[in-house]
Amino acid sequence: MGSPPNFLRVASSFAIFLLLISTLVARPTASVQIPDDDQDTSALEEEIDDDAEDESGGGGSHVQIANVATEGEKVSLYVDKALIRSGQKGFSILINEGRREAEQAAEEEAANLQVQSNAFEGLREDGTSERVGEVDPGAWKNVYELPLGDTKARAAEGGIEAMYILGLKQLLGGVGVRRDAVAGVERIVKAAEQGHEHAQSALAFLQDHGYGVERDDARAFLNHHFAAKGGSYQSKMALAYNYVRQQEYELAADLYEEVATKAMSCFHVPGEAPLVETVRLSAGSEQSAEAVAGHRGEDDERIQYIQFKAEKFGEIYSMKSLADLYYWGARGITRDHRKAFSWFLKAAEAGELTSMVQIGQMYGRGVGVQQNSQEAVSWFEKAETAAAASAAGTEIPQVRAAFEAAAGQAQNGLGYMHAHGAGMEKNYTKALALFGQAARKGLPEGSYNLGVMHLNGLGVRRNPSKAREFFSAAAAAQHVGATYQLAKMMHHGIGTKRSYATAVAYYKRIAERGPWGSMMRWAHECYMEGQLSTALLLYSRAADLGYEVAQSNAAWLLEKGAASECLGPTGKRCTDHERYARSHKLWRLASEQGNVQAALLIGDAYYFGRGTKKDLERAAEAYWRAAQQRSAQALFNLGYMHEHGRGLPLDLHLAKRRYDEALGMDRDAALPVKLALAGLWLRTHYGETLIMRALERIPGMCSALFIHTVNFLSNDGNGTVLTLVALLATVLYFRQRQRRNADAGNVAFVEPVADQQPPPAVRETPVDPPDAQM
Repeated sequence: MGSPPNFLRVASSFAIFLLLISTLVARPTASVQIPDDDQDTSALEEEIDDDAEDESGGGGSHVQIANVATEGEKVSLYVDKALIRSGQKGFSILINEGRREAEQAAEEEAANLQVQSNAFEGLREDGTSERVGEVDPGAWKNVYELPLGDTKARAAEGGIEAMYILGLKQLLGGVGVRRDAVAGVERIVKAAEQGHEHAQSALAFLQDHGYGVERDDARAFLNHHFAAKGGSYQSKMALAYNYVRQQEYELAADLYEEVATKAMSCFHVPGEAPLVETVRLSAGSEQSAEAVAGHRGEDDERIQYIQFKAEKFGEIYSMKSLADLYYWGARGITRDHRKAFSWFLKAAEAGELTSMVQIGQMYGRGVGVQQNSQEAVSWFEKAETAAAASAAGTEIPQVRAAFEAAAGQAQNGLGYMHAHGAGMEKNYTKALALFGQAARKGLPEGSYNLGVMHLNGLGVRRNPSKAREFFSAAAAAQHVGATYQLAKMMHHGIGTKRSYATAVAYYKRIAERGPWGSMMRWAHECYMEGQLSTALLLYSRAADLGYEVAQSNAAWLLEKGAASECLGPTGKRCTDHERYARSHKLWRLASEQGNVQAALLIGDAYYFGRGTKKDLERAAEAYWRAAQQRSAQALFNLGYMHEHGRGLPLDLHLAKRRYDEALGMDRDAALPVKLALAGLWLRTHYGETLIMRALERIPGMCSALFIHTVNFLSNDGNGTVLTLVALLATVLYFRQRQRRNADAGNVAFVEPVADQQPPPAVRETPVDPPDAQM
């Protein structure tokens, strides 16, 4: 059996080979820089998703308040006071295009665009926001946290809703219910058979994975179809993702449009934009450090340190960072807009420019404070004046760019207020000019607002093609609203040629920002708390919706973290074959979405026949996909397969090329590549000799020895015996050592005394015998 194609085993095998032939190979060293223990933890930077929020400004029927910000928003935790982080936030104008007939001309479609209704809907008297309706009625967490009450009694009486609720609670181990997956699956099946749409959606998920029921892709698709017809947005998203994989882009676009539109409705409620935090559990085959660090809310030591600096020393950027965490509800912190406003205000009063802009936005939308357009305008003007003065007073390009970006945010906010006539004169011409200034400073909200103005003909002649250019610029910076509008233009051919595939790519990005994305955060919380079975279920459910990170995490849990939590079709624990088959499917889905490590693992699965039938040709295809994404490991594996003629033609020249490409791509691959090249040289020149045939057996012998060792140690009895033998040997060793020390201590010896003469030395020659006497 040949050596598995990975760096570690090839390196170890060829190391033995080199020792045998006494060949010296240069071994470069790689250094790992470890931060000092006393390094300032405020230099941490956390990626968070921006939101999109809207609110009417009391004027105009064409525009509405919105804050459709970018995913590139950072929670700034820098201590360096010279550099101000610009958050790329700002007011944006939001439009809502109605459904168009496919044959309408682009100009007619653009002219018929409609706008949102009053966004103040749902605001409390104190100015804080309130969710308008239930965005995702099929959310599992709603059921998980629901008090049990008389649900059992109503389920026993045949109530369909109660039967579904109790079944899902038993499946997840919800509040007030002991986890019983088998009973939960049975109740979900019964509720689904009676037409409950959310039960049908849950059953489709179970059938797709073979979790407690027989795996049946056709029935899963049918149940998702029925659930989608009944209004399940999660099933609509799952169906759309399946259509994408089948390259049925027109069908996918229609479904994704519904889901994306529903997701965008979350951004219409001020302060309630969902935050989708994705954390990868694995870094290759090992647990990711990110998986266990952070996201622990106020228990996180780094957040406690930030709070300490903000409260004790009034450190400006710590106050700003704390405000961001409370505003977004990031890293496990509970979202609290009142606290966020308080910290933003303190930072703004201390001169932090982006906090000034944020205070203006919160006054303008009425988030965390009573809505006040005049105060919003005042803060925007303060921020613009201070940023312009700061930019003029520095010659450092990076610092000047940061100040100008802050000025751009303020200008975008003022442009928005002009467009609405909120707190100042309504003037589209001034609004257009201010949006243009913000866009030129690189603010995506400025580009987005320019797109809206050109699309609706506000202060400028209507020009859908020009609007698309502005939307494209903002979408390139991950702007939510621009991405959504660009998707609709591509979908319906507004100002551009219709492209279903491109529209689907944009729609999918927006759909995954919807409230169902919170399932990922819930899954990670369960993982951190040791609830691996629930974490596996949630990640698997999100994987069905098309989340690549969820696909990778669920696959890794099946192979490493929660192997014992896998439930098979019969209700018993999965066999190894079933478990690897599930992980193989999930890795494949992740690899299709560009996950390089997943493509490598798929190749390994085909190479070794793990979770699927052994197929070296398909393994080579998987490695080639990974190699095209610049994976040195994949190139090395392809070189190995060419060298040995496994799944690829035997070609030593092509093998050398792949090894060289791997070395050029990743210098850390130097040792295994050089060892492989040394072996390749010997194979080229001495391939038919007896010593080469003997050396070729070494990898197989090492692999067999490794497998026998693992099998021996995996037996609990053998492991226990070996442990006892090792302990006994350790005890005997220390007892023997103690006895030798004791014996050495009992040997008597004489020490010379200072005031006495030393004993006479022993003579080396015998004394002459006395003379004989008569």
